[in-house]
Amino acid sequence: MNDRFQSVQFCLLIDQLCSCIEQLLKTKPDFLRELDFHELEGLRGHVQSARGGYPCIMNELAAFDIDRLGSVVLGPVFTSEAHPWPEDENGTPLVPLLQLNSDLFPRPLHNDVNGLIQVWLCVGDISGDKTQVRVVPACDVDVAALSPIIATDDKLDVLLSDAINWLRCFHLGRRQSKQEHLAAAAAQGGFSSADDMADEDWAAWCQASDSYDQKYGIDVEVCWQITQYEDESIYCAVTHDERKIVEKLRNLTKKVDEKSAAHLRELVEAFDAVMEIRVSSAFPCLFGTFEEIQYFAADCALPVLCMESIGLREWGDGGNAQVFFDDCGEFYFKWSCS
Repeated sequence: MNDRFQSVQFCLLIDQLCSCIEQLLKTKPDFLRELDFHELEGLRGHVQSARGGYPCIMNELAAFDIDRLGSVVLGPVFTSEAHPWPEDENGTPLVPLLQLNSDLFPRPLHNDVNGLIQVWLCVGDISGDKTQVRVVPACDVDVAALSPIIATDDKLDVLLSDAINWLRCFHLGRRQSKQEHLAAAAAQGGFSSADDMADEDWAAWCQASDSYDQKYGIDVEVCWQITQYEDESIYCAVTHDERKIVEKLRNLTKKVDEKSAAHLRELVEAFDAVMEIRVSSAFPCLFGTFEEIQYFAADCALPVLCMESIGLREWGDGGNAQVFFDDCGEFYFKWSCS
């Protein structure tokens, strides 16, 4: 097993496609333009950066129902006396972005990383440069050692603003979500669902909605619990223009000499085999790779988690974020947007 794929089949497919692209770039046939070679070089880079990834299967839960010893996104994570809630240099508490329990990983990281990988956002750091990543060793993870969730106020401002919302909501106490409240009101009124109540008696739906707002003010903020991972898929960030050059090569197989056509067919068939077997764009994903915006995957370490939007939470304008694990055994966080 390598750090790119668990599946030997996936590894062989990607290597075959890389070899075909390399051969075409080396021979540089005169029926292709310089721009075509540029796109082929981009395709080669993305294929070389392709990795096996595991789409996360997540449940939406209130903060009270999150397992703080498990894998969590935008919710309460493990803290204890030995591993207290971290603070910045001014004593301001950090805000947890996510926690990954390595026990759930389909395949292990290098360097025997074993425990809870936590990513913490620094208040006031909108760039994300001060984001901290720490690992709580598995031997220290014990439900009996859990320390309380910290109190907070409404003035904390972090890179992903919604990361703080569950914390505010948590200290308002356990209560029904608005969806649960509306469903109960619908059942009491003899309706099959809240949607049915809205369709048949809009005034009753509005009354139930207003009663929730008056009692609680805000709805319960959901958190995400990663419960398991789907089977391994290929993550390969091929662009639209790179797909077009492959289609051009497909058409050229009918117009060039047989030797050149054979090389083109081999490349196109290798590309089709990769795209058809199991290429995923489901996020967040464990390992995998990401769409390049402000930096290249080839210039980064092994992605541990790749994130696009999280529910309705977005990384700026069309952005994404990743947690990386480098050759020195260190974790780091990066994000970018259009």
